[in-house]
Amino acid sequence: MTPRYYHNFFKASYYEDYIRRRYTELNSDVADMYIDRYKDKSPDKNKATGLYLEAKEAQKNKDNDKALQLYNASLDINPDDPLVYFDRGYFKLNRLELNSDIAYNAVKDFNRAIKLDPDFANAYLQRALAISYVGRHWRACKDYMKAKELNPKINVEEGIERNCPGGNEVK
Repeated sequence: MTPRYYHNFFKASYYEDYIRRRYTELNSDVADMYIDRYKDKSPDKNKATGLYLEAKEAQKNKDNDKALQLYNASLDINPDDPLVYFDRGYFKLNRLELNSDIAYNAVKDFNRAIKLDPDFANAYLQRALAISYVGRHWRACKDYMKAKELNPKINVEEGIERNCPGGNEVK
């Protein structure tokens, strides 16, 4: 029995969430290593996709606890899906009662989505919003700029003006 299955069976949370809470943002590479080490070598992507779609439906029905549980279950089966990480982070920012802990948890989801897909412009944008919420404006500025670089049609002007020194001069 791997640590992943042991934790999922005996603990109240999912292994991936447990690891992300245990390792800070600065140690995200260590967290990724543990998640990757014990992931299924051939995950049931259809089951993971089904759980993801159920999570979206629960989110639409405003059943936040169930939606979060289903996002976690989907990621536990397939921790290599950047869209699920993005949607879970977005869900945390927009559906849960926002505080600095939730914002940091959302940042971790966006970090993983970006690591899995470095050209995911919306993940940079949402990470910038979450980082801005906790007051790390210089880092948010970098993410706004990267989002704009990856997708010139994305509207980041207000974020750049609020977070970047010189605002409009930085383009």
